[in-house]
Amino acid sequence: MSMRKHNSDFLLSTNVGAPIRIRRAIHLNDLVLVKRIIKNHPEQLQNPDYDDNGNTSLHLAARLGLIDIAVSEDADLNHYLIDAGHEDESISRNANGDTPIHLAVETSLPLATLLATTFPHCIAWKNKQGADAIMLSARTSPSPPASSTTSTAAKTSPTVTTSLPPFHQRTTSASPPPLLATLLTLSPVPSPTLLAQADDDGNTALHYASAYGQLRAIRALLAAGA
Repeated sequence: MSMRKHNSDFLLSTNVGAPIRIRRAIHLNDLVLVKRIIKNHPEQLQNPDYDDNGNTSLHLAARLGLIDIAVSEDADLNHYLIDAGHEDESISRNANGDTPIHLAVETSLPLATLLATTFPHCIAWKNKQGADAIMLSARTSPSPPASSTTSTAAKTSPTVTTSLPPFHQRTTSASPPPLLATLLTLSPVPSPTLLAQADDDGNTALHYASAYGQLRAIRALLAAGA
């Protein structure tokens, strides 16, 4: 029996709870199965996993960087979750206070852009460490969407880390800062106010960019008034 057939049988089995099947289908990037399971169990749309920091379906997709996983060019898992009403009642937060955009800014540029465009008011929201999406995007360059063969590895890092690295671990990469211009443009909070925000340790977005050696992010933040 092929691995694909085994996974499909597992996900369609009524002997396995819908929450587990939904999470497995998301890990497999299988939009068809996600839609099928949620159609039969609409109450499990958000499906928070309290063994995984309270991450919802959208958090999981964001953490895995999944966006281009669908059967057609104009459909993907995150559009489906959003259109199905995942965030209609309120913006989901995990146990760390992260919204999906907190996770997406460090995993997937297209997904983070989608979430920022759909929920611009969340850009300035802080997690329990006081970090917002601008701070987290200033320190990193999101990777391309994860493939189904590597996505399960993300299970080992369910939270966003906001502590600054030791000096010897800081990168001197001059990679362009993805998202910064988009986030600053879309946020309803004025840039000077947004860039003055600090986390619980007093670090602003400029501190994050400096600590991680993101030279172009530093230039962009200074040009925006940081």
